[in-house]
Amino acid sequence: MATNKVDVGVEIIKLCALGWFLYYAFDDASISALWKSVSVLLKVGFVVMAYLAGRHFATTYEEGWKNYLLVVYSVGILTVMAWVGVGTHTEDADLLFGGGEIVTDFIPKPGERDDHALSIFLTLLIPSIYGMYKERNA
Repeated sequence: MATNKVDVGVEIIKLCALGWFLYYAFDDASISALWKSVSVLLKVGFVVMAYLAGRHFATTYEEGWKNYLLVVYSVGILTVMAWVGVGTHTEDADLLFGGGEIVTDFIPKPGERDDHALSIFLTLLIPSIYGMYKERNA
């Protein structure tokens, strides 16, 4: 199952997240508690995916600095996409062809959009750079 300490750590994180999900899902048998636990489990999944993506990008180029720039640019693109969409969602979009109407849920306060983008950037960048470091020094 796990071949080195890094894989063991990822497996422990996955098992802890699953245990946390099951605890909160069955502790309070309501839809809101289940939705909260599912949303946190998805967030943990995104962090684990960022770590694994960093491990994958570690061997893309021979030079190490190019790999680090690739990770920073990838996380930056995801952050800009999230920054643009704060406070909006799309309604009546066709699943195949897209389109639809962009609806404004709320107008972000000054700095709220930037705080959201910074938290996403750091949340994805730190595990991906750690994964890259572990893969390069393994």
